Amino acid sequence: MRRILSLLTAVCLLLGLTACGDGKKSDGLEIYYAVRDGGGYDQAGVQSEIWTDVPDTVTIDDLFPRLLTAPEDGEHYVVFPSTVRLLGWTLEEGLLTVDLSESYSELSGISLTLADYCLVLTAAQLDGVERVCITVEGQPLPEGGEGFFAASDVLLSGEGTDTATYGESGGED
Repeated sequence: MRRILSLLTAVCLLLGLTACGDGKKSDGLEIYYAVRDGGGYDQAGVQSEIWTDVPDTVTIDDLFPRLLTAPEDGEHYVVFPSTVRLLGWTLEEGLLTVDLSESYSELSGISLTLADYCLVLTAAQLDGVERVCITVEGQPLPEGGEGFFAASDVLLSGEGTDTATYGESGGED
């Protein structure tokens, strides 16, 4: 009986420890980039890379330039147009509204989906961000659905929480 009680106590302590923290990786923030599986765009997705030298306070002003800079690994690529710029942002009641320049509206289909995923998954790690609304020159995107995304709206593959896929089971293009 003591053995079972000790085991239950240990399990409760471990569960309590896993509940601590803010859910962010202790070694940095994840920056999401597009990645192609061997099948090209049919199996395109996003994967994260860890930004390790994170400042104490991070805003979308800090994250957005990282989304536009391709990592050196050669596997990931930037899906955003090279001319896209962050025009401004607000964070109110958990909703981060990110206003981008006109060139973001050049994206469509899977490219737009991948860019949305990269931006939403990266920005959702910021303190206080529950949902992300992407606008272009102050106007909602025509393909914006409800007008905002939550990280939970992104379709994650079974391979791990750092991989989102856009595959044959649905989508555009």
